[in-house]
Order: sequence, then structure tokens, then C-alpha cells
Amino acid sequence: MLALVLPTAAALAWAPGPALLRSNARTPWPSVCRAPTPHADAERQAPRATSLIPEVLKEMEADPQVGVRPTARERMEERRRRRRALNAIGVPKFARFVEQQTGEALLRKRSITILQVNVGLFCNMACTHCHVESSPRRKEALSAEHVDHILALLAASPECRTLDITGGAPEFHPDFRRLVSGARALGVEVIDRCNLTVLLEPGMEWAAPFLAAERVRVVASLPCYSAENVDKQRGNQVFDRSIRALQKLNALGFGREASGLQLDLVYNPGGAFLPPSQSMLRDAYARELDSHFGVTFNELFTVRCNSLCPWAARSP
Repeated sequence: MLALVLPTAAALAWAPGPALLRSNARTPWPSVCRAPTPHADAERQAPRATSLIPEVLKEMEADPQVGVRPTARERMEERRRRRRALNAIGVPKFARFVEQQTGEALLRKRSITILQVNVGLFCNMACTHCHVESSPRRKEALSAEHVDHILALLAASPECRTLDITGGAPEFHPDFRRLVSGARALGVEVIDRCNLTVLLEPGMEWAAPFLAAERVRVVASLPCYSAENVDKQRGNQVFDRSIRALQKLNALGFGREASGLQLDLVYNPGGAFLPPSQSMLRDAYARELDSHFGVTFNELFTVRCNSLCPWAARSP
């Protein structure tokens, strides 16, 4: 069973420091993910220590829809529209689906084995599909006291064997390392939901080696294996930086056979459609990333993650 911890305005205890903000072959789904072209390889071999944050803030200023947070009424109207659309194609409500699949009318409580914690909403990107609308403008974060409580909870809950850390970009949180090291000292598996580009931000050079030293499982977002699709969904320069970050993780042993360092990728469609077959898409990712960039990984997961602000689409 999975439990969730989310930051609230009351938990606000951190904002990024000024030093950070100052830094400057054919596949079966051609319309979903186009094969990459051999561009930017020279740039990728000469990474620049610049931040994505100024570029993202500029995009947000140019397109007022990016990063807009809907009102409660707008959220309700959107849920009703989606429900009507699902009814039209015969998709039952979740409670009814569970009853059909399990024969039980209600979900039954079980022991919590995974604790997922959102440590904060600050991020160096503003992705169109982000369901919590993270961006460089968001400042909500868990306080140091909340981190203490999470570690105490893990220590008192031997049945909870996995801590799944997400954000925002969780690595930016000032207590990220303390939380990870504390959980690992308790023998708890730690998952880092990584956006990849954070590993190349100025001042974040410690992040990838730290993840390797603590043997953290990295689950990284990469919506496609082509620059065109990724940059449209996640912002300019993101694909190139993501590939460089993956190469950096590979060099540390992540995603390499027999290293014990798990590197998983996550695909999320960039439009109003469901993901293709996970196993077939994994084969395409493995082939394209290895042949064009020498990148390897362990697993690929397909999800349908949707922003709570569905009309905010990045301009082409």
C-alpha cells in the first residue's frame, strides 16, 4: 500500500538561494516519438554549466498560460468534462472499476509498504504535463521538522520498506541529502523521481555522485527519445541536457548491467492519447538511446500524467 505526503503552504520553509537564481530505424509509433537525428552530439560532449531557470522564467513570461494555476471552480468543471468524455466511451468510475476487478465494493486497508513524499514544488522546469504545476516560481516545501517526522515514521514502521521522493525537483530541497541518508541508514530503499536536467544545474554537481554513493534508485522522466517531442513538452534545451545527464548517470554505473544501480525511465504522452504498449516502447527507447547516444537503462514505465491546468499548452 502507498501513502503520500505533500507540501502545503503551512509547510513553507525554504526558497532557492540567490546563487541558484543568478546562474545563468522506423518505430511502430511515428506520431508518438520520432527517431532522433544525429544533431548536437558535439555540444553534448562539451556541457556548459548554465542554469535552465532563466530560460524557463522567460518562457513563462512570454506565454501567460504556462504555469497558470486553475481555480477550484475550473478544476471541478474540468473533472466533469473528463467524466462525461469517459462515460461516452464506456469507462466506469474508479470505485466501480475496482469492484469489477476485485469483487469487493470498497478498497481495504493494508500495511503501508511505500511512503511517497513530495518535498517541494520548486523546479528548474515548467513541463506542460506536470500535475502539480511545478516551476521556478513555486516555493512550497516541507520544513526541516517535517523531514524529521518522516525519518521518525520510517524508523517506527518496519513494514514500510520504500521511500519514494518526488517534487518539483526534489534534489533542490536543502534537506534532500539528510532525508535520503537517514532513510538508507534505516535500510529503506529510496527512489528519486528525477527530472534529469537538475543534475546539470550550477551548484548541483554533487547530486549524481551522491545518488550513486547512497545507491538510490533513479526514476527519470524522458517523454521521448527525440529532441523535438521532448523540448515541445518540457522546454527548450531539455532533451540535450537530459541526454547529458543520462550519460553522466551511466558513467557512475546507473543502468549498467550488474552494477546494482537502477535507472528507470518514464514515458508520458504529450497529447490527449494513451501511451503505447510499454514493452514495445521500451524496446524502441533502448534501441534509439543506445545507438544514437550510448545510453542504457533498466526499465521503462508508461504513464498518463496530466496537468491540473489542462489548457496550458506550450507554444510550438
